[in-house]
Amino acid sequence: MGPWLYGIARNVLLESVRRGRLERAACTKLGVFERLDREPADVEPEVSWLDGLDEAMAELSDGERAAVELRVLHDLDYDSVAAALATSPSAARVRVSRGLAALRQRFIDGLEAVR
Repeated sequence: MGPWLYGIARNVLLESVRRGRLERAACTKLGVFERLDREPADVEPEVSWLDGLDEAMAELSDGERAAVELRVLHDLDYDSVAAALATSPSAARVRVSRGLAALRQRFIDGLEAVR
């Protein structure tokens, strides 16, 4: 029974190490360097990151803009977004996804233009 128990303990330890590596890699990739078991740092976002948001939102189609506002600003789930827009939940997901992608691209283009 000793070798069997040793094998299980070894596998549990190896899995823990592997998960730790994955967690560190994910945190690095996402730019999240704080650990979840610590208090988060008290950081205020730069107000300037909102520059151009109104113009970018205005460039979206009416459906995409409404879907993004309902999903992001009002924190509605996709079923509620779909009901408000009189469409299906999958169509609401597509509108939100396309709207966010367009906003993301606009801000990426703006950052590259500044460089």
